Amino acid sequence: MVTTREVNTATPEVMPPPATMPYQGLPTAPVQTRGNGMAVASFVLGLIGALFGLIPILAMFALLLGVLGLTFGLVGHRAAVNDPLRGGKGMALAGVILGSLAIGLAILGFVIVANAFSS
Repeated sequence: MVTTREVNTATPEVMPPPATMPYQGLPTAPVQTRGNGMAVASFVLGLIGALFGLIPILAMFALLLGVLGLTFGLVGHRAAVNDPLRGGKGMALAGVILGSLAIGLAILGFVIVANAFSS
């Protein structure tokens, strides 16, 4: 048996030239956000204050760290809102929440210690 190949005798299709890309401009450097030290400080102080608040005898330290964490968090959040290049808005908010929690736990610790010594 003999097989025959069909030969494509049609003219090849002409491909259009590649499309040119529109001018994109010069590449820009990525925008770097500046750090927010107050937000970091509020988060750390609020976290340590909340941990100290779990131990009633350390309520005084929890209250001090909670007030500092709350204050630094509010200042850090205000700085992050006013300056769009400054990051740390979420961390400042977490510091405010942890500072408030530390203050609440400190008050509860004062009540527990006062009741323990009065009876």
